[in-house]
Amino acid sequence: MKTQLKADQAVQFEFGEVSVVASVMLVGVDGYLSIGEKGVLKIPAGAQVDAFHTMLMTAKDAAVTINQRNLEKLHGEYGISGLSTVKFADGFNTTLLREPVPVMRKGKNAWTDWGKNKADIWFVLKDGTVVLVQVGIVTHDDGKTFRIIGVCRWKGQLFIRDGNIVGKPDSPLYGAFDARRAILSEPGFRALLDNAKLAKWKGNNDELYPVLPEPPEQGFATVQWWNGEFFGQKGGGPVNLHPDDGKAGWLFADQISGIDPDSDGIVRLHIGDVIRFSGLVREKQVKITGATLVQRMYK
Repeated sequence: MKTQLKADQAVQFEFGEVSVVASVMLVGVDGYLSIGEKGVLKIPAGAQVDAFHTMLMTAKDAAVTINQRNLEKLHGEYGISGLSTVKFADGFNTTLLREPVPVMRKGKNAWTDWGKNKADIWFVLKDGTVVLVQVGIVTHDDGKTFRIIGVCRWKGQLFIRDGNIVGKPDSPLYGAFDARRAILSEPGFRALLDNAKLAKWKGNNDELYPVLPEPPEQGFATVQWWNGEFFGQKGGGPVNLHPDDGKAGWLFADQISGIDPDSDGIVRLHIGDVIRFSGLVREKQVKITGATLVQRMYK
């Protein structure tokens, strides 16, 4: 592996007190790719884009563990079997995804499997503050461009309540820690947690489990959670319906209008967003059509 990295061949994702540096190699092309604005990978002219290698770096003194989650199971386990630790640069711990990130194609569509190509990077501070950053490669335009992106998925603080660990999210936007509770069994995370001092929980349940607003009437829904990367290139997530419409459905980004993309160019809804929709497609999964944002509960 080459150990010379130019300034434009690495991108740094900063989330408050933590940061991750990422670089990308294109399978079949020697060297690292240059990375442009918003993480766009600069593909050499004439190069065939079949798969990528991702390299991640964190400061050596950072209390961090990198792993991946088995998303084939609900609340699946975290592990490191798909990762390799390598020596690369002084002052950094460097991790490679063991398998290339393949580009899937069908007809005019191209996408990457975010669930399998991203890495989960957990920072655990001495006071029990936890930050989860996910880094991976996506395309939102059927392979015309590919991007390396970093997303802060959860940030909050862990506490002890009745002998058990509970997590208070910094914002309702991150949702309850229970959805990520499987990380407590991952050895690397446990080792970091052993060096932290967790305070006793003295708050109330609503702080641990943010309450979603109810849809006000038929034709409205509330976003349970949203992922701008996981669903191929669309982005999407589940929503709670008004009882007169059913129980729940799925909303995808191509059915949303009037919402500007985030600073990284991805269209995202937030947990707790109230949307109005014009139609329901009742198949194996109920799908929402013609959606607009009505109210943003949490920012």
